[in-house]
Amino acid sequence: RQIFTNLIKSLSPKPFLFEAEAPKSVEVSIFHQKENERYLINVVNFQNELPNIPVEGIVLRVRLDGKRPERLISLPENKEIPYEIKGDCLELTVPKLETLLMMALDYK
Repeated sequence: RQIFTNLIKSLSPKPFLFEAEAPKSVEVSIFHQKENERYLINVVNFQNELPNIPVEGIVLRVRLDGKRPERLISLPENKEIPYEIKGDCLELTVPKLETLLMMALDYK
């Protein structure tokens, strides 16, 4: 699996928009709303056997490409989520994930 991941990374002309350290049952998707200066980030925990076992410790990195983050919030609660800036990436540890977490990353 690691060899395949490294092969795909080596074929990409530039780094991926995001990376996630998560179990196989977790999917991450990011949608860019350029007109709103916002990324919508969805993290889904979908396991073969239900109910889902909550997942903790997911690390997510979003490449900023020079953008300056203003805030990261959970949706629809509008609760602030802490993050760190490491180089040109925003890094966060996703809060305990039951099934779905939607977030908005506003930037300038």
